[in-house]
Amino acid sequence: MRRKVFLRWLLLMIGLLNVLIIIFLLGLHSSILATGVGTAIVSIIASLFFLTSIRSGVDSFRLSEVFEKTNDEIKEDREEAKKKLKEIKSGVGLNKFISGLSMGLGMLGTVCGLIMMFSGIDQNIDPSNYQANIQLLKVVSAGFGVALYTTLVGLASSILLAIQGFNIEHEVNRHEDE
Repeated sequence: MRRKVFLRWLLLMIGLLNVLIIIFLLGLHSSILATGVGTAIVSIIASLFFLTSIRSGVDSFRLSEVFEKTNDEIKEDREEAKKKLKEIKSGVGLNKFISGLSMGLGMLGTVCGLIMMFSGIDQNIDPSNYQANIQLLKVVSAGFGVALYTTLVGLASSILLAIQGFNIEHEVNRHEDE
């Protein structure tokens, strides 16, 4: 099958695009971006994810080109093919690093959100002061929201980057064994 590595990457991106459209149509994106710390961390994770995904797409396309050649063409261009495979393999290493970094940033957001949440609890709870308790609940829930949303975005991007990296790495290893 022609360009199967690239087509798998493309299928993953189309599925992700559909999920993002649903998130925006349901208005869930506004709650993710409701706080400053959460917005900053989610923006960093999303930027890293999309830049790395584009790199993975380019690498998967380049890898598909290597696989499309016939055995005679591969023998003639063996050195060039090895060079391309080495470059693509280094991209997989970067993909793994960004995947781990995304997860780490998601956990950093979790810690920041928990700090925000617990810093709001240090105020004395006064059962007779309804407005103060409502304000305290808003601070606590905002911190909890930051914790959960940054974890979600970090884990989701980490998983998707790992899938992209596996797609490429599996084909590179399979091609090297031939």
